Amino acid sequence: MRIHRTARPAPDGTGRRWGPLAAALPVALLLAGGALTAGELLGPDGGPHAQPLPAHVFSIDPAAARTLPGPPPLVRPQPGSIQAACARLPASRPQVAIPSLCIYAPLVPVRVEGGALVIPADVHLAGLDVQSAALRARHGTIIIAGHVDNASQGDGTFYFLYQIKPGALITVTGPGHATTAWRAYKTAVTAKTALPPGIWSLAGPRRLVLVTCGGPLEHTRAGNAYRDNVLIYATPATP
Repeated sequence: MRIHRTARPAPDGTGRRWGPLAAALPVALLLAGGALTAGELLGPDGGPHAQPLPAHVFSIDPAAARTLPGPPPLVRPQPGSIQAACARLPASRPQVAIPSLCIYAPLVPVRVEGGALVIPADVHLAGLDVQSAALRARHGTIIIAGHVDNASQGDGTFYFLYQIKPGALITVTGPGHATTAWRAYKTAVTAKTALPPGIWSLAGPRRLVLVTCGGPLEHTRAGNAYRDNVLIYATPATP
């Protein structure tokens, strides 16, 4: 489907406010760019490849997520991880980091084009949707999307995202080197065409949503693609 939006700058300059047409339309997040399909990847038994989904989805009060100790940082990468070491990227580089999963991904700006959120073809990068709320906005949802894997490039930066635990620390450094800290409070699995209403909202509580793919591969006209989207919701680490 196509997403048509009308936009004007927010009065406080912290983001954009979409006009009535955009607010009324249902929105589907289509992770585009080719690298999201897994090509001819096979599972360990030789059958169709599938990306694990969260074993136990969770949803806790955001305020409770701030008080949890959260899982500790990994000191070494998990077996098969694309990371050579569990070390932060240079502080000057825009990035998203989840220390408990050894995820340290360079962050680049992306946007919706032709009804799809076109994230980087390089599976080692994550994309910050510039049409979502600004990192320093007081309200609204910030969206970051990344790959799980690719037939030619291997595992993506969000390969282990499905393992996230309640209260996990997430930090996001945007342009200008401003860093924001978040705590995971909810996981969700949705069909590619059935994102929760208001996912692109610039109103409501300030929150971060990470999006990647998961579930079994399905054959489509565009090639093999994962059936599901995996969403991680996070609240500011401090009120």
